[in-house]
Amino acid sequence: MLNCLTVVLSSWTRNWLIGVLTVHPSALCYLAEATEHILCGVTESSPRKAIGSLTTF
Repeated sequence: MLNCLTVVLSSWTRNWLIGVLTVHPSALCYLAEATEHILCGVTESSPRKAIGSLTTF
C-alpha cells in the first residue's frame, strides 16, 4: 500500500510542479517550504502525519 501511495504522490507531485512552475516561475520559495513540510511529515514515519502535512500548505 505504501509503494502505491508513493507512486501516486510522486506522479501527482510531478504534475503539480510542472503546473506551478509553468504558471508561477517565482514559486520556488513556496516549493521549498512545501517540500520541507512533506519531508518532515515523512520522516515522522507516520503515514497519517505525512498526508496531513500535504494538506496543510
